[in-house]
Amino acid sequence: MRRPYIYPHRSLRFVPIPATRVIVGVAAAVVLCAVTAFRGTDLLVAHARLCGLLLRLAGIPVEGTQTIGVFGGLGPVDVPVTPVLTYEGHLLEAAVLLISSVLLLVVVYRYISLARNFVLCLLTLVVASALVIFFNPSFQISSPLFTKIWLRGEILIWLLLPWVSTFLFVPVHSTALGAVLWALGMQAYAYLWSAVRLTFCLGVAYYTGTLFLLLLWFSLGVLADLLYILVFYSVVVHQACGRWGRRASWQY
Repeated sequence: MRRPYIYPHRSLRFVPIPATRVIVGVAAAVVLCAVTAFRGTDLLVAHARLCGLLLRLAGIPVEGTQTIGVFGGLGPVDVPVTPVLTYEGHLLEAAVLLISSVLLLVVVYRYISLARNFVLCLLTLVVASALVIFFNPSFQISSPLFTKIWLRGEILIWLLLPWVSTFLFVPVHSTALGAVLWALGMQAYAYLWSAVRLTFCLGVAYYTGTLFLLLLWFSLGVLADLLYILVFYSVVVHQACGRWGRRASWQY
């Protein structure tokens, strides 16, 4: 028989959130946000150097650097310049790349039902890029321009990330110090992972041109930022379960 009542279980409704933990979390968010804002140029310079190092390690030729301004008050920053494949006079290569990518996405659409909406979005981006190339084969996005677009999006993520960390980690983690350490870890990961993703995008542009840049900017940009935020949050929740106690199971 089902018992007449359910024993109280641990959930966010029953997790105590002391005011001191909230104050420490907010203070850490303010400090991280201020450091990112006032030392933003130094962070972007380090980001560009790491990206240049990764490009050289990957065998992508670096033709020098170009100075760009990201936002007012941020910059100038010397970013690596890499060649980008041009399709002018090579429309056949572009057609082969387009057909191959479309076929691959169609296969994914056919066999992975959960990814169908996402695949349709990617197909739209690839076809839109292909139409631009078809009507204007000389159109090209240089690596400094793509880097500038990339960094403008990432610096906003870095400024918002401390507040997202506070909102996600402070209510769940059992200690203020633990929540702050996880926030610091995710902030550092955001800087490093951004450079790796940008390096990959520039490498793809070197070998395949601008056909996939719009797709990469969408899938490896803000979408990838959201993904690692969810991963960090999942790990913190998993850790917190061991500290707060597991939810009582239903018994009949």
